[in-house]
Amino acid sequence: MSDETHIDVLLEGVREAKRAVSDEGRPEAVEKQHAQDKLTARERVDYLCDDFDVIGQLAAPSPSLPPISRLKAAQSATPADRN
Repeated sequence: MSDETHIDVLLEGVREAKRAVSDEGRPEAVEKQHAQDKLTARERVDYLCDDFDVIGQLAAPSPSLPPISRLKAAQSATPADRN
């Protein structure tokens, strides 16, 4: 596979991931909001702003971070409890 082909494959993966988290990629969630006579978050922001850019659309927690449950357990225990 050439470098250009590899880059095209990677770019298409990013485009697909962005489509999956957009309102167009989540018609059930959009319909649920509309059924409750509500706008989606993107629709509300679009209504309030003339133009906006979405930053961090594909952001996710770092896989190197410990699970939240371990963090909460560590916070609730005192140093004396860790013996």
